[in-house]
Amino acid sequence: MRIVEDVAQVEGGHAIVIVEGKGQYLGDGTLGIRRLGYEAAHLAAEGWRVADARVTADRYEIRDGAIQFYLGPEVTRHLTSDDHVAIDVNGIPGQAVLAWPMITPFYEGKTEFRRFSARPRPAPVEPPAPASAPAPDEEPTVIMVPLHARAPQPQLPPESETVRPTPMPPPPPLGPDPDEVARRKGSQPEKPAGGRVLAVVLPVVWCLAALGIGAAAWHFRPQGEAVATAPAETPPALPDNPPSIDLPPVTDLPPETLPETPPQTPPVAETPPQNPTLPDPQPPAARSVQDIVRSATSPQQIYDEALKFRARGDYQGMLLLLENAAERGHGEAMLEIGRLYDPATFIAGQPFSRANPAQAAKFYRKAEAAGVPEAATALAALKTLLDQKAAGGDAEARAALAAYWP
Repeated sequence: MRIVEDVAQVEGGHAIVIVEGKGQYLGDGTLGIRRLGYEAAHLAAEGWRVADARVTADRYEIRDGAIQFYLGPEVTRHLTSDDHVAIDVNGIPGQAVLAWPMITPFYEGKTEFRRFSARPRPAPVEPPAPASAPAPDEEPTVIMVPLHARAPQPQLPPESETVRPTPMPPPPPLGPDPDEVARRKGSQPEKPAGGRVLAVVLPVVWCLAALGIGAAAWHFRPQGEAVATAPAETPPALPDNPPSIDLPPVTDLPPETLPETPPQTPPVAETPPQNPTLPDPQPPAARSVQDIVRSATSPQQIYDEALKFRARGDYQGMLLLLENAAERGHGEAMLEIGRLYDPATFIAGQPFSRANPAQAAKFYRKAEAAGVPEAATALAALKTLLDQKAAGGDAEARAALAAYWP
């Protein structure tokens, strides 16, 4: 078995799976593509899934003693050249592990940009021709200008006829006229300088005098003035011999008036229980599939954990652990996977949506080769069931019989 790119599809994204040495084919054209090293390892039309899935080829044909299955972009877009896949073909026993080749990505653009396009290239556009040069017979007109020639100078009118501009009066000065200010100063008598000094000194002297008077009044204020208080009231004197009051003794009361005191019972201390009941410890958290596979030292440990996953109802995790144990050669894991596919023991949703007798026969044969005695009995029962369905016209049963009981 080998995989090549379908170069006949110019838009890319097509591949051909070639199974050589087969002159006839009785299957339905479906392929199982499983990617190695991933949890979601089974390829379906909508992408990778954990549960078993298959893809259908666009078409298949027999050519030169080989069967060619043509796959379109809806399959190849999920694969890269770094993937290693295990491929099995419905109706052909066995599987092959191959490296997926490099496939040109599918291009949905215009035809002229596709790979291997046969459309001719457009002719190159020639640049426009330059402006035509003058014919050799035509001589260009040349105007000769002497170097000493000058432009004519304008004629100025005689000096007598020149119009002189009328001088403008100077602008008025801004602010008061200096002459007016000097005139007013000369008409008023100048105040003596001494009057100005007194106007400044007198307020200062008055302020200092007021401060001195206030300080002297504070210094010579009377100290410890007596405060008039009201005389305190004297309490009345008590007599030397107060009158006595005779009271009957308490024992003279009738006995029935005395309340009876109930007997005091000492409190009884509560005895703690001898064996206190402790709360149940929390169950340990379930480990993930990756942790179990990473820490397992034998396939048997992985198989035991798979049975625990089934008891908890985690059928996807159970399938992953069973497949890992089967890849390590554990026969019981192979037998359990076969029972998941077997129509006689199949349960919908645990984890598959439909039975697959061909897959059941494949895993039963692997378990028989691994030395599991129950595998031969399960394989014989499966063949009997397929014979009955094939007699009733079941195409899937006929394909499984042709693949594993030719």
